[in-house]
Amino acid sequence: MQKVKLSKRQIKEDKFTTYMLSAKSQFMSNWQFYVIGFVVIVIVVVGVSYLMESQNQKTNEANEKFNRAQVANQSGQNQVAIVSLNEILDNYSGQDAARRATYLLGKVNQDTRNYAEAIRYYEMYVGKYKNDKQLLAAAHAGIAVCYENQGDYEAAKTAYTNAYDVFTDSPMAGDYEMALLRMDLKTESLESAQLRLASIKNNYPGTSIESAAMMLAAEHGLV
Repeated sequence: MQKVKLSKRQIKEDKFTTYMLSAKSQFMSNWQFYVIGFVVIVIVVVGVSYLMESQNQKTNEANEKFNRAQVANQSGQNQVAIVSLNEILDNYSGQDAARRATYLLGKVNQDTRNYAEAIRYYEMYVGKYKNDKQLLAAAHAGIAVCYENQGDYEAAKTAYTNAYDVFTDSPMAGDYEMALLRMDLKTESLESAQLRLASIKNNYPGTSIESAAMMLAAEHGLV
């Protein structure tokens, strides 16, 4: 019998046909698993989409509540603001609005001279949130102001030091140094006050901060 020589194209087509028949046979034998796998993928995609949509909705709600609380605070409705901000902490703890609400709760209580509550919220902020250096420094400074207004100058000095150390390049760094000089003088820590005055003169020459520091030092006989 004469052998038929197949061309390369025929060989490729034969291999492809064999592969397709094998794949079809495998699919028919295991079609339930393929269907289940497809259904699982669809469920996962739908679930992820739902979670993302739900998260976006929650973020928008939290931001809207925070904005309303800010407006209430700015209009002098402090108790309304406090209630709204606490609702954000209770219901939207994972949102960035909760971070901002925690700081603002400290500020509102500080402004209304409820120092114990102000310190509690500021300490909650500095213990939980570290990324925003400027607001972190401001929270430490808020603690310091509360202690200073209560006459606890040593505690205030520690908190002002924390505020300065957290963000030494802060636009408020000069104010923090001035506050530290004031606390040194209040606690009669004259050696520390001299060092702080030298630091201010070095860091802020010719500015209003240096002038204020020199005047304060002169009032206490430091210069």
